Amino acid sequence: MFGIKQKPDAVEAAPAPESPPGFFSQARIFVMQHSKDAAVEMLETIKRIKKRSSLITKLVLLASMPHQIGYLLSEGMPFMFWHSPPEIALSLTLILMSVVVPIGCDLMILNCIEALGARAAAAGWRWASLGIMFIPAIASGYVNFLAPGPPIMRVLSGFAVLLIPLSQILRFISVDFKKVEAQELDTISQVRGTTEEPPAPPAPPTKKIDNILAILREAPHLSATQVEKLYTDRYGQISYNYVADTVNKVRKGQLALA
Repeated sequence: MFGIKQKPDAVEAAPAPESPPGFFSQARIFVMQHSKDAAVEMLETIKRIKKRSSLITKLVLLASMPHQIGYLLSEGMPFMFWHSPPEIALSLTLILMSVVVPIGCDLMILNCIEALGARAAAAGWRWASLGIMFIPAIASGYVNFLAPGPPIMRVLSGFAVLLIPLSQILRFISVDFKKVEAQELDTISQVRGTTEEPPAPPAPPTKKIDNILAILREAPHLSATQVEKLYTDRYGQISYNYVADTVNKVRKGQLALA
């Protein structure tokens, strides 16, 4: 006799093993390390930009200053005579002008660079320093361009001086702290449940949200970590991921504080 095959009873999926209290999953560890590395990376980037800007300035001044002085002296030589006191005085004046003007322009550029690097300086004055820097830089670049030589070298000589203010513009780079916090909260909200915490007293979800919103209404600038601490002190333990997700929704306008 042919028997009818019976389908085996459906096997219920075994529940996922619970993690011990305080356990951090790989995803959560990655999130925390990623946030930490982002801040360190930004600081290192700012330091490298400042060092390279200083190096560019030194190299350009090292090449530009003798080039300008040599060209100006060569232009003044046909007018230098040493036969009488007036001629000697005129010759000395031409020599001084050939040396002082290029050095003065370069020192003015350095003054503007130091003003740009002063952290306590007002933003308006830092932008003013950047604008003033272009005046001696353009003058130096023009003299470099007038010096005789192959056309390509004349163009490069004039452009070299402009590298100084261009490189200094990047020293205005700053950190958008609100953006960094928003990215951190958004990343954390994607790995909900990666941290197992000791069981908290059950509470309706709406009640938790109301309590979190009440804390944010008192101090809207608080971070997710600070909100979690205040919540724990007032109402008992709560998942950090739940707090971070709620704070993130408030920052994005998905939840209203009113």
